This record gives sequence, C-alpha cells and structure tokens, in this order.
Amino acid sequence: MPAHIRVRFRFPPDRVRKAAAPRTAGRLRRGGRPMRVAIEPDRCVASGQCVTLSPTVFDQDDDGVAVLIKEQPDVPERESVREAIRVCPAAAIAATD
Repeated sequence: MPAHIRVRFRFPPDRVRKAAAPRTAGRLRRGGRPMRVAIEPDRCVASGQCVTLSPTVFDQDDDGVAVLIKEQPDVPERESVREAIRVCPAAAIAATD
C-alpha cells in the first residue's frame, strides 16, 4: 500500500473515544451530572475563604476548620464552589463533576 494512503492511528480504533451527541453535551452543560464536594479536615488551615465564597455549601466549626453543609451543590452554586477550590490555601477541597 502506498505511504500516502496509509492511515496511522495514535490509539487503536477500538479505544478511540467518540464525541458526545449534541443532546448529551447540552444536558451536561445544564448540570445533568451531580457535583460532589469533599474536604480534608486535616489539611484545612481555617482561612475561611471557602465560607466567604460559598456560604450555602461550606461552614466552619468552632476551631475554624471547614465543614460541608452540602455534599452535592446545586447548579447555580457550582461556580462559587470551583472558585473556593481554586483559592483554598491548603488545597483541602476537592470536587468531581
């Protein structure tokens, strides 16, 4: 077979991920999957940035350590949770979308 016709795949064809259908992509943008938030209390340095940015999802205990109010924030709260994750000085917050 001539070299200009040969097709080389980066991954085997059976392992290539297909693009999502437009309906699925739209549903995910609107919040079809739940976001789950977790805090590692041992890493928390009690700065309170998460509570300031998203008070409906985070709170602080008597020692100032962050506590989750909602493990699955609503769609409007997700952006403030992402911002809280970015600004956390101890990187004690994690989320899955």
